[in-house]
Amino acid sequence: MSEPTAATPSQQEKGQQPAAAQPMVPPGAPFQYGQYMYQPQVIHNKAWQRTKDALQIISLLASIIGLGLAGSLGGSWYSYYTLFWNLPLFIFTAIWSIAELAVRIKRKFQGTGIHPGVHVAMSLLIWLGASVIAGFQITLTAYRAYDIDYYDECWDEFEGEYRSCGTSSFSLMAALCAFTVIVWLVHFILFIGACVDTSKHNALRRAQVMFVQGPPPTWGVPPNAWQPVPMQPMPMPAQPQPTQAPAAQPAEYYTPQR
Repeated sequence: MSEPTAATPSQQEKGQQPAAAQPMVPPGAPFQYGQYMYQPQVIHNKAWQRTKDALQIISLLASIIGLGLAGSLGGSWYSYYTLFWNLPLFIFTAIWSIAELAVRIKRKFQGTGIHPGVHVAMSLLIWLGASVIAGFQITLTAYRAYDIDYYDECWDEFEGEYRSCGTSSFSLMAALCAFTVIVWLVHFILFIGACVDTSKHNALRRAQVMFVQGPPPTWGVPPNAWQPVPMQPMPMPAQPQPTQAPAAQPAEYYTPQR
């Protein structure tokens, strides 16, 4: 029967060695911050916003009245010109004014409406078109006024007959010309204001503020401060194995006989 052998110190260290200590974060380690981008907000002028809303309402009303006047001239000598020139202008202007007012109502008249860059494009198209149409209408109205002063009857090319040069159609034509000029003036003012708003908006987009991470702060450790020291593994001493004494052999002895 084999006797148990004593474990060597190296074998006991392998079996009973404690886990390695976890590395500790030094107290002066920096904390990483992400970059933060700050976008300055546009400061809106409430008085100018209310003025724009009022101008859009005037533009919408002028377009609706202009559509009615253009329709009432449908059976006169001016029908071809009014339907071809005025109807597209007033319909386009009314749709744009309704869209802007709808956005303002949805936002409860807080902030701004549609982007000012869109205002620049739309108001430019409207006031350029209104200026051309108004110039044409003023010329046509002046020509019509000359017919009324010097002729009792006028040749109607649309009907192909002479008709009375009355003042009813002339009054409607003059009123239509006046509302076209109103649309031109309103959107010319809105165009100038939209250019200013777009310039401010683009300037604020370029003026972005970025917070950049600076050098990390460091803290010194006082000389008498307590610092934890990681535990060092200590070898366990080997326990001696007990030695057994050999078994006693029976001894022989001589006893004298009597």
